[in-house]
Amino acid sequence: MIREWIRLDQVDSTNRYALERPKDGLLVTAGSQTKGKGSRGRSWYSPAGNLYMTLCLKDINPLHTIITGISVYDALITLVPGHEIIIKWPNDLLLNKKKVCGILCQSRSGFSAIGIGLNINQAFWPEELRETATSIYQETGQKHPALPVMYDILDAIKKWIEIYNNEGFAPVRKAFFTRSLIFGTEVMLEGKKRCRVMDIDMDGHLIVVLEGKTISLAGEKIFIVPQNTGAL
Repeated sequence: MIREWIRLDQVDSTNRYALERPKDGLLVTAGSQTKGKGSRGRSWYSPAGNLYMTLCLKDINPLHTIITGISVYDALITLVPGHEIIIKWPNDLLLNKKKVCGILCQSRSGFSAIGIGLNINQAFWPEELRETATSIYQETGQKHPALPVMYDILDAIKKWIEIYNNEGFAPVRKAFFTRSLIFGTEVMLEGKKRCRVMDIDMDGHLIVVLEGKTISLAGEKIFIVPQNTGAL
C-alpha cells in the first residue's frame, strides 16, 4: 500500500505536507509537529515520542475516518491488555476514557490524507490537557517504539479497506458497533441538546433521536453524558 515514505524530524503538519504533494500511497511521518491539526480547526499537541503520520490515497471516501478508527483500535488492543479502548465517534479513540488518538481525514485534488496522531510515550501534558488526554505509557507504564505500532496500524488499514472494497460497508459497520460502545447511550450536542444514539447508516452518519425526531449527524461533535449524574 505504501509507494513512497517521507520521514521528517519535524514538520508543522503531516497532513498539510502530504496534501501539498499528493500521491497515491504516499506516507509522511514526523518525529514532532509544530502545528498539528485536530478536527474543526483545533490543534493537536505533538511533542516528540509519539506517532504522527499521514497516509495519502487517491480515493476520497467519507468512511475513511471510521475505517481508520477501527484499524487503530485493532492495532492498539494487544498493547493495552485489560484496559478499555473506545472509538469516540467520529474521529477520536479513548483509552480508559481519555483521548489517546485523533484522526483527521482531509482531501484535495482527488486525494485523501488520512492523518493519525497517537500518544504513545507521552509523559507530561500542558495543564489544559491533563484531565482529558493520556498516552499508552501513562496507562500501562510501558514505552513502545513508534514504528512497530505504525506498521500494525497500516496493516489493519489495508485489511479493512480490502474488506470494505470486497464486502461493502456492512462488516465495517458491524466492527464499529462492537468497538464504539456508544449505541443506545445518551449524548449531548454542542448546542447542549441531549439525544440518544440509535444506529449508524450506510454513509457512516450517526443516527440519533433528538426531541422525538430521528436525525443523522455527519460530523457534529458529541459529548458522552455520564451515567447517574444527569450532567456532563
